Amino acid sequence: MLEVDDLTVRVGATTLVTGITFDVVAGQRVALVGASGSGKSVIASAIVGVTAPDLIVSGHVRIGGHDVAGTPVPRRPRDARAAMVFQDSSSALAPFLTVGRQLDLALRHRGETSRRRADREELLRGMAFTDPERIAAARPAQLSGGQRQRVCIAMALASNAPVIVADEPTTALDVVSQSTVVATLGAATGGDRGPALLFITHDLAVAAALCDRVVVADQGSIIETGSVTDVLSAPRHPVTARLVSRARSADAALHSAPVAS
Repeated sequence: MLEVDDLTVRVGATTLVTGITFDVVAGQRVALVGASGSGKSVIASAIVGVTAPDLIVSGHVRIGGHDVAGTPVPRRPRDARAAMVFQDSSSALAPFLTVGRQLDLALRHRGETSRRRADREELLRGMAFTDPERIAAARPAQLSGGQRQRVCIAMALASNAPVIVADEPTTALDVVSQSTVVATLGAATGGDRGPALLFITHDLAVAAALCDRVVVADQGSIIETGSVTDVLSAPRHPVTARLVSRARSADAALHSAPVAS
């Protein structure tokens, strides 16, 4: 679904990321992990096609077989657009439109109004909302951060994109909301029917609970890739070892190296 090959992003004479190569196959959930400043968000923006105009993107980003590196979203074929879930859900949603109206706009490619209404309710129920009509009638400011983030995931799913890129979607949330959002993403992506997922995070505990594979970034380069089990049990790079050590100190559950189901 997603193939990144020798991706490089520059601004002026400064190289932000270089030689980025990895892939996400259909049905897979992959975590792109690294400390702050490692280049994760630059990589995510280049994949989705929302980079600033002064950035120069080279290399290859193939989505659904189309090479769209350096191509902004509106110029990409519909089946070569990745959906993005941003860290800040409050700025990702239109503040004056109800959730229902925003979902209707995302679902407009699905036909008549009655069909969209049914799809909207199904999406919201899939995001663990037991009262989808109340959520649909609300404006973003009337929802909690965790609720808004689940709405953003529903919006991403509504686009029918082959891959979802989620950039630190749990960072600003409390522990309970984080757990709900991670569970929702896990249920909605991967497997035989869901879109593939590229999950950007600095939190290896979250990566282990959600993803099949890990790609580790540091100083604008990829330093290690592997299955969740392999990376957690036997990190090869010193930077990865430090990330694992910190994560184990913060979350005892990582000592059992859990793997996403």
